[in-house]
Amino acid sequence: VSPLLNAYCMGVKVTSQLVRSIILNGSVSQEEDFLPHTSGLPIDEFSSTAHQSCINALESLEEVLQTRRNDQGSTFGPCAVGDEDSPALIARLRFRRLLMLGLVAVRTGGGVNVNAAGRWFAGAAAELKHISSTPANGEQLVGFDPDVNRSRVSPTPPRPVKLKTREDCQECFATLLQQLSYACQVTAINGFTDLRMYITNFSLMGPGPIATSALHGLLKLKFGDGNALQQMLLVDFACG
Repeated sequence: VSPLLNAYCMGVKVTSQLVRSIILNGSVSQEEDFLPHTSGLPIDEFSSTAHQSCINALESLEEVLQTRRNDQGSTFGPCAVGDEDSPALIARLRFRRLLMLGLVAVRTGGGVNVNAAGRWFAGAAAELKHISSTPANGEQLVGFDPDVNRSRVSPTPPRPVKLKTREDCQECFATLLQQLSYACQVTAINGFTDLRMYITNFSLMGPGPIATSALHGLLKLKFGDGNALQQMLLVDFACG
């Protein structure tokens, strides 16, 4: 198996583990559409060792591709990477790595981690724009046929399974990154009035379960047992 393909597939798998862990930690579901406690495909639990080794593999491949961009062709296992394909591959590897770094920082929490997560999400958004400008090879890829994937989805109420187009997927990722970046700003909130306005603005973004769970988890880390929130209320009341 090509190291390039293997690293990217592992990146997708570890990202799925991270997303599942964030949603379980935040305990935010949308009706019957996403109930990870009772249904879903079997996914390994989040592991700090697994995600770090995957991030290292993605970064190493980025560096190799960067150094070989001017070569006539670079070989990764059975796959040859031409010079014209290198920028597109680098953008995808970097996007996946930055997204994973941001999700790990959100999951582990802490002021420094969350501030770094915001920067990583911004970097991932920049790489996503680069990906959007690169051509896609092939219209229908093997393994992504709707009829094939319909039998692989997790148990859900009967409904048609529609795969998104490339453009729709990129738009979904861009929206998710924007929402996650905004969720990371919660660490700068120091007053109850500001917190109320912040949550109102967040809800107006129409966030999905991933961003909402991320914010819920960060709020739990910031306010813990509620004493910090109670102090904010008292300060605002005294100043009000």
